[in-house]
Amino acid sequence: MKPTRIHISLPVFQSNRKHGTDKPCLIVNAKANTYGHTVDIAGGRVQARFDMSSACKLWVTTSEAVTLYDYEGETIATIDSGAAFTVSRSAILNNKGYQKGRGKPAVRQMAATLEPVLTVTSKQGVYKAYSAQLGDVARFEYSPLKPLSCGAKVYIETEAEVKAS
Repeated sequence: MKPTRIHISLPVFQSNRKHGTDKPCLIVNAKANTYGHTVDIAGGRVQARFDMSSACKLWVTTSEAVTLYDYEGETIATIDSGAAFTVSRSAILNNKGYQKGRGKPAVRQMAATLEPVLTVTSKQGVYKAYSAQLGDVARFEYSPLKPLSCGAKVYIETEAEVKAS
């Protein structure tokens, strides 16, 4: 079974910002695309929420244990339970300038200089990461060098039941 991917629809986001509207920006890529302001994964064990009025726009909360990873896939930290994630748009924009290089040496050099875009807050502290495993429910991923076919670089991937509202 192909995993479900959840990400922000950039055209809808830009239209909302331009026209002052509040159309659902979170897109759930499954058999058919579904849009929502809030997405519940696995009966609410993971929630993604888009907020146009907030500076960070995308919030993800979970009650699951969380493992955080750096760009190379090495474990940064493990959080026992409960965390809130935000995505730093400024870090994504800062990383954009590094994506111009070509060839394997340029990619390796660039990978060492990319900023982590996920800010994770828990009782154990605040962390910066490139990706996170949310229990056995979902994976939160930042993939600037291999975006999805739609162009999304930050997305949540899951095989659990997903409900958009």
